[in-house]
Amino acid sequence: QYANVETFIIFRASTPLALCVLDYIFLGRHLPDRRSACCLLVLGGGAMGYVLSDKSFQVKGYFWVGMWFMVFLFDMIFLKHAADNVVVKSNWTRVFYSNFIPCLPLLVIGFWTKESHAVEWSKAGVGFLLLSCVMGIAMSYVSWQARSLVSATRFSIIGNVCKFLTIVVNCLIWDKHASPQGILCLIVCIVAAFFYKQAPLRLQRVKSSSEISLTEITDGAATATETAPRGKE
Repeated sequence: QYANVETFIIFRASTPLALCVLDYIFLGRHLPDRRSACCLLVLGGGAMGYVLSDKSFQVKGYFWVGMWFMVFLFDMIFLKHAADNVVVKSNWTRVFYSNFIPCLPLLVIGFWTKESHAVEWSKAGVGFLLLSCVMGIAMSYVSWQARSLVSATRFSIIGNVCKFLTIVVNCLIWDKHASPQGILCLIVCIVAAFFYKQAPLRLQRVKSSSEISLTEITDGAATATETAPRGKE
C-alpha cells in the first residue's frame, strides 16, 4: 500500500549484505571472501539498476519497508537457528507447525472481519484453493529443507533469484515488462548469484570445542587411572 514493487525489490535484494554479517555474529560463519563479497555487491547493484530503469519507480513508504526489512532479517536468522538446533523427526514436522499454527489466528481474523461472508464458493474456486494449498505445502517443505542445507545468506540469495526468474518469465508471457536495460540487470543478478560461494563455518570455533572435549576426556582418564586400585606386583 505504501511502497511499490520496485522499492521492495531493492530492499529484498540488499538483504544478503546484512545477512552475511548476521551469519558471522550469530551463526558462527566466516565473512564472505572477496569473490562472494563482490557477488553480493553486484547482486545489489543489478537489482538497483533494474529498479532505476523502471519509470514507475517511486521513493516512498520507506518506514514500512524498513520495518519489513528488520522483521525479515530476524526471521531468516531465527529460522536458520531453529533448523540447525531444534531436533525433529522429519522435515514434515517443521512444515506442519509452521503452517498449522498460523491457521488458528487467521481463522479468528477471517471471521472477525467477516471475510467469509464475502466469499462466493464454486467448484472451480474450491479447486484452485486446494491447488494453492498443495503448492504452498510443497514450497514450505522445500523451504525448510533448503534452510537446513545452506546458510541464511545463501538462502536469501536463492529467494532473490527466484523472484528475478519470475520477472524474466513475466517478460516472456505478458506485454508489460521491463526495458532491455532492466533485463540486462536481471541477467547480471542471476550470474552474480551463480558465482556466490557460501561462507564456511569458523573452523577455529569448532577446533577449540574439540580441544576442550579432548582435554576433558584426557583429564577424566587421568583421574580414573589415579583413583583405580593397583594390582599386586
